[in-house]
Parts: sequence; C-alpha cells; structure tokens
Amino acid sequence: MKRDMDVIRNVLLELEKLEYLPNGHHDLRGKGTLHIEGVDCSEISAHLELLLDAGLYKSVSGNPHWQKFRSLTWEGCDFLDSVRDDQIWAETKKGAAAAGSFTFDLLKALAKGFIKKKIKEHTDVDI
Repeated sequence: MKRDMDVIRNVLLELEKLEYLPNGHHDLRGKGTLHIEGVDCSEISAHLELLLDAGLYKSVSGNPHWQKFRSLTWEGCDFLDSVRDDQIWAETKKGAAAAGSFTFDLLKALAKGFIKKKIKEHTDVDI
C-alpha cells in the first residue's frame, strides 16, 4: 500500500469529528466508524497505522492494530489546520507534485507557506 496524502487528510478530518470521550475511546475497527467515499476499510486502517506512527493521534492501547482512537495530538491538529482549507490543500498538492517528491514535513511546510501568503494578501502583514 502506498501512502496517500488525500486519505491521510480525510482520515484526520473524520477523526476530528468524533466526540471527545474524557474517560474513553472510539473503537475504529467497526465498519462505518470512519467512512471516506471511495476508500475501503483496509486502506483506512493502514493509514490509521501511519497516522499513529507519525504521532498525529493518540491511541488508548498504543497498538495500531486495535485502533482505539482517543484524540488528535497537537501535531495532528497543527497538520490538519494547515491543510483544512480546500484551496490551500489543492495548492499544496500541486506544489508537491511539481517538485516530484516530498516528505510529510515538507508538505506541511508548503501548506503553511500558502497560508502565510494568504494572510499577507488579506492583511498586508508579512509573517
């Protein structure tokens, strides 16, 4: 399976929608817990493992095969905030594709660069 950044983004958006359970977790093994149009359960599951490995969400057990989601981490929230806007995401993917290769950190930095550009356009403040 190849890492798909669209799936990563969509999984994070779906995880963010889950209600916070102060003393609990969401069991993500059940069918339909996370539904992403055009993406099967096994691909979602594999990307959940990648997200956990990257430290983008917290799991109660720490075992990615159990996929018990507790919450997004600070890093997960930061990444999601950097790619939440559809226009920023499209520009980020286009820039990464033009470069021919990218890492997760470079993709996040590129998205932040587009956000800074958008802030400059709207406020004339250079960040």
